[in-house]
Amino acid sequence: MRSAFPHRSLLVAAILAASGCAHPQSGQQASAPNSQGASRYVSQDQIRRSGATTAWQALQYTVPFYRFEASGKVRHRGVGSIILHDQPKIVLDGVTLTEVSMLMAMPATDLESIRVMNAPTATTYYGTNSSAGVIVIRTKTGDD
Repeated sequence: MRSAFPHRSLLVAAILAASGCAHPQSGQQASAPNSQGASRYVSQDQIRRSGATTAWQALQYTVPFYRFEASGKVRHRGVGSIILHDQPKIVLDGVTLTEVSMLMAMPATDLESIRVMNAPTATTYYGTNSSAGVIVIRTKTGDD
């Protein structure tokens, strides 16, 4: 029986390569072409050295992929479509934030780390509604 999608193995290989999983047919590890840009980690020391006083400022000073506006909006840099979703998902200690106002009041000294995940890494872990990326924030007292 012929497959309805003749290039299925190429599609599967592309998806697995983007997520860094092993290809089921070859038994070899697939790799993303540019895995360096897939994620960025900001340590507690980098946050401290940035001179930020609030968590919102720490994001502004240390995360280069997004614009953090004074109104509380976060936009992916370079995305200018009215159709595509350009706001990243923000996860604070395992909880998805719908309002970022608490980050504007939270002291930067409470932050342990910030991890920025770009698509397709973000969609692998957090689903398709995170196609604009995910900002994972861990606090010193939070459970993640």
